[in-house]
Amino acid sequence: MANNRIEQTQVQTIQNQPLPPAAPPQFEKTTQPAWYRQCWSMIKRYPIPAVALSLLLVSALLWLGRRSELANWVLLAIIVWGGIPLLWETIKRLWHREFSIDVIAVIAIIGSLLLHEYLAGAIVVLMLSGVRHWKPMRYGAHAAHSQRWPNGPHAPPISGKGNN
Repeated sequence: MANNRIEQTQVQTIQNQPLPPAAPPQFEKTTQPAWYRQCWSMIKRYPIPAVALSLLLVSALLWLGRRSELANWVLLAIIVWGGIPLLWETIKRLWHREFSIDVIAVIAIIGSLLLHEYLAGAIVVLMLSGVRHWKPMRYGAHAAHSQRWPNGPHAPPISGKGNN
């Protein structure tokens, strides 16, 4: 009983105390321009395509500067850096018996390495990584499209009630 009274008085004192004033929200002050933040968020969200594209541009600048040997090394870095994760994902999908066009892309990457055609391999890595990272957006748009027109955009409505 004594414990009950102590608990009740503690609850009453807690209930009677005013809440401390809320601290004003702290806004982060940034000195970077908006385009810099957008580019950085894109790189964090899609690292393989973003780095592959930027290294492809670096390779093009090196090639224009007549440093073709160094440009080939940059292209090889694109293939190794982006191709190994993509190859691993494709092998995992094959293991689960999920066959897709990605197998042909991986064969093209391996073939470009064997033939020392690093530009072709780098472009395939860019294409394959871009498809893998942006595929959810494409399927999201497709799902919205199929909900609006379940029979296709030019098919008559299912219920037979149309815009007569």
